[in-house]
Amino acid sequence: MAPPKKTTTTPCRSWREALTCSPQNMETKGSVSSNSSEKQQISIAGAGNRLISHDRIGPRVLRLIRDRYGPGVELCDIGTSGLRLLDYLHDQALLIVIDACLMNEAPGTIRVIEPDLDAPGTELVANGIAGRSVLNTSIHQIGPLETLVIARRLYEENMPRRVLVIMVETRDIDAMTERAACRKVVEILDREIGLCRIQ
Repeated sequence: MAPPKKTTTTPCRSWREALTCSPQNMETKGSVSSNSSEKQQISIAGAGNRLISHDRIGPRVLRLIRDRYGPGVELCDIGTSGLRLLDYLHDQALLIVIDACLMNEAPGTIRVIEPDLDAPGTELVANGIAGRSVLNTSIHQIGPLETLVIARRLYEENMPRRVLVIMVETRDIDAMTERAACRKVVEILDREIGLCRIQ
């Protein structure tokens, strides 16, 4: 019987390089390559309605990155119901959610949080928004954060190992500010996806 193949990995050197690394370099050599039927290890979920100016950040970013990251990254349009996010929880390495929010900030302000989903709901506070709850900031009745809190308690085995929520202030946002915010969100995605791929 032939000896088993020796497995070695060829890591990318930086998150920027990881964006363009071939899938073979990001997987263990000698292992079976991933295919379209397998669960993706990184999911990007965009919430919102592409027809409503103050609620289309999520769908617009998804459109911008449609062909940007290649294999291993799943793009999820969850529309205006945060509960649709439940369909995309499958123990992936990283879930990033993009949502339009009302935070009483300047239009286009972006906050990136890694929520503590085990905290009581009233104590779910964003990094960088000290002392303020981030629940009920989404412009949707049940936003992605509320859905994640529910899922953490009911579907723990499906929860991603890391969750980031990108919140964009869209109150009174104009077209130019929206475009700039979308570009900044893509820069954040580039960094986080690159870092996830080299870990």
